[in-house]
Amino acid sequence: MFAIVQYKILKDVSSTPRTFDNYLVMSAIVGGMFYLLLGIAAIGILFNETVGGLLLLGAMIYLIPYGLKTSKRFWEISYGKIFLYSFLSSIAATIAILCFVVLLYVVFDIEPVINGGETRGATSETQNLPPPVTEINGSVKVSWFLGGYQYVGILNLFGTYGTMRTTYFNPTTYMNEVVDQDMHLQSYQNEMFLVGSNPKVGGTNIPALYSPDTFRLKRLPDGSLTISDMCDQNGVCALVQVEVLR
Repeated sequence: MFAIVQYKILKDVSSTPRTFDNYLVMSAIVGGMFYLLLGIAAIGILFNETVGGLLLLGAMIYLIPYGLKTSKRFWEISYGKIFLYSFLSSIAATIAILCFVVLLYVVFDIEPVINGGETRGATSETQNLPPPVTEINGSVKVSWFLGGYQYVGILNLFGTYGTMRTTYFNPTTYMNEVVDQDMHLQSYQNEMFLVGSNPKVGGTNIPALYSPDTFRLKRLPDGSLTISDMCDQNGVCALVQVEVLR
């Protein structure tokens, strides 16, 4: 499209007297196409060095010879007046393109590709953080309230697995009951969970009518994990109080 427009204008100018207005129009078209491609190249460099470089090279190869030839004719016909106008317009267009790139870079936080994908804004803060904990060892006492009743559990953890004995009041039997269940440390969508399974009547192998518990963990600034809340398999959730035993 650019080539067709440029060809028509050059043809019209060559067939008519080379007046001030003819060259002014040709200057605007040629310069406009050059800086349009230059602007596209600048945006391309922000996202991909290779694509942006090819666009910039294409703009230079295709349009710079026409710009130099036009500038020479400007100087010969109008004693440099139009050449000076074209030069000042070029400076203004360059400043406008730079301002647009800075706008993308600062306001919209779009950073250029540097060193194969590393951005200038990257810092070394993450390198100073302790490695995240992926295992838990020890015993903790956890307690929470569901339906107005308190549940108290003793968690014994050995890396990624463990057991928990829970004592609670069963409103159906009007008795305090004890349940044992297996616990496994699992990750899901960048979060860590202690997932209960296989509930049994405390101290036996008899399956218990008890919904296994799932504890959601949160990571502390030092990289360690602690329990934040829990939910049973029925979707009932509650905040959890934690007391480290050992």
